Amino acid sequence: MDRALQDCTVSRQRSSWISSWLPSWCPSSPTHLKTAEDRILHPLKLQFSRGHVPISNGNYIWTLAFNENHLSTQASNYEDPQDPLVLLHGFGGGLGLWVKNLTALAQTGRPVYALDLLGFGRSSRPAACVQAQEAEEWFVQSLEEWREVLGLEVMILLGHNLGGYVSAAYALKYPHRVQQLILVEPWGFTGRPDEEDLRCRIPLWIKALGLVMNSFNPLAVLRLAGPLGNYTRRVELCTGAESKPGPQNVLSSWISSWLPSWCPSSPTHLKTAEDRILHPLKLQFSRGHVPISNGNYIWTLAFNENHLSTQASNYEDPQDPLVLLHGFGGGLGLWVKNLTALAQTGRPVYALDLLGFGRSSRPAACVQAQEAEEWFVQSLEEWREVLGLEVMILLGHNLGGYVSTAYALKYPHRVQQLILVEPWGFTGRPDEEDLRCRIPLWIKALGLVMNPFNPLAVLRLAGPLGPLLLQALRSDFKQKYWSVFKDDTVPDYLYHLNVQTPSGETAFKNMTIPYGWAQRPMMQRMEMIDPSIRISVICGSRSCIDGQSGRAIQEMRSNSQTDLVVITGAGHYVFADQSEDFNQAVLKMCSNIRDGEKAKEDRKE
Repeated sequence: MDRALQDCTVSRQRSSWISSWLPSWCPSSPTHLKTAEDRILHPLKLQFSRGHVPISNGNYIWTLAFNENHLSTQASNYEDPQDPLVLLHGFGGGLGLWVKNLTALAQTGRPVYALDLLGFGRSSRPAACVQAQEAEEWFVQSLEEWREVLGLEVMILLGHNLGGYVSAAYALKYPHRVQQLILVEPWGFTGRPDEEDLRCRIPLWIKALGLVMNSFNPLAVLRLAGPLGNYTRRVELCTGAESKPGPQNVLSSWISSWLPSWCPSSPTHLKTAEDRILHPLKLQFSRGHVPISNGNYIWTLAFNENHLSTQASNYEDPQDPLVLLHGFGGGLGLWVKNLTALAQTGRPVYALDLLGFGRSSRPAACVQAQEAEEWFVQSLEEWREVLGLEVMILLGHNLGGYVSTAYALKYPHRVQQLILVEPWGFTGRPDEEDLRCRIPLWIKALGLVMNPFNPLAVLRLAGPLGPLLLQALRSDFKQKYWSVFKDDTVPDYLYHLNVQTPSGETAFKNMTIPYGWAQRPMMQRMEMIDPSIRISVICGSRSCIDGQSGRAIQEMRSNSQTDLVVITGAGHYVFADQSEDFNQAVLKMCSNIRDGEKAKEDRKE
């Protein structure tokens, strides 16, 4: 977690500000929360680690740790005789509120953990349970799964407010795991007083306000206030008012989940959409967050691996792992027509959401094209290091092809083969005369208007009309996956992928010049790729993307293994248009590597 991945900030162009504001009525996002947490933790004097600890159902608990060399998501053995102290915050809080306590508590050398409860802070925010008992179990079980992953035998639980309630509930269910309970102003211990006492203690105006607000979540007014919410919260803190958790029902859940955003989307919507698109997969797979530096993570799907580990792994299978990188605006779910076929040979297969896309972290993107390219490449290298993959076959579509090639330039000893599927960013911008012939006037005018904005800003600007707009503009996606889905599963997935915080989208824009050409065309650097790396280029016969790149690469690498495969009847999304032909082509390319290696070994013998 201490490896350096430079955290770049976007400081240019009003497009960044506008596009980041459009998705939400409230001026907030996961990136804003990360920045705020970094600021509140800045005074800490001791070294600490932060990261996501994965639990079940693709959820995770955001955790801060002292006196632990690595915040592991695997079982750990502690030599320190002091039992770990685990801090649980109260309602509406987060681990940052312990900033005045953490240094003092950790300076004795005791392992100290502070975490964001499930559904709070930077932890997962899945759909909550409706019934009180289920909700209590929801918190308790997430804490137990967190403990299991970290391998803590016993704990000292310190809980404030709601955290005290959860700590006590946990001790009831798992008493052998609790050494001591420290309850700080715990909530939920006393019952409701009788009506007579209630009448004396609660003023009439508070009762009236409670009656009005009963249908809503306790902090709904903060989200309803939108851009004024920050000032509302300041007034609340100055007056000493404190919101108490109250009853929740289906109506309040619906209203409060709608209020924060102009777009009908959220990370939970995206998770649901991904679950739907992956439902047809027939082989067993794993999903989880793989932590990289600066508290970021890469959302990963894996086949033929017993456990999606965030630690180094040793592979007994002689087949090199195949790693799939999606294109711009895509996600790992778009490989649904390919994953079963590619994984059924037993080869380890990984599909991941690039940094800034899908369900991976969405940190602030880099401004300069070279920095943005390095941003993607370094995140992929850190991902590889955490999983302990020695070498990989990288298969990238569109932007994924560009990132794969950039990675092979920097880390050639980690790449066995490159499979470039309709790669973006290889050819440079044509000269003005050629451009005048190829681009209609109306597209030039539209490009001039949209140039200050991120490519998909219009989808967020459309708000609740976004899903309809996407289906109208890209109705072809429904046709591409018609053999698998007869409904709106794919358009729904694409919508939720692309209306979240535009992090990867911003990085991509910063790598382009008008009309989508790459600022740093890859073709100019192809001769620098290690000649021992085999390159295969897959194109669709009906693609509107420049199809000359494959032939140009072949000519440049005349003394190296370079293949060009054209799939008949396929467009830019080759893997979806003609999935069977695509799958067979990729399997053949992968098997050619194995046959080539075997032949080399036979010659040595």
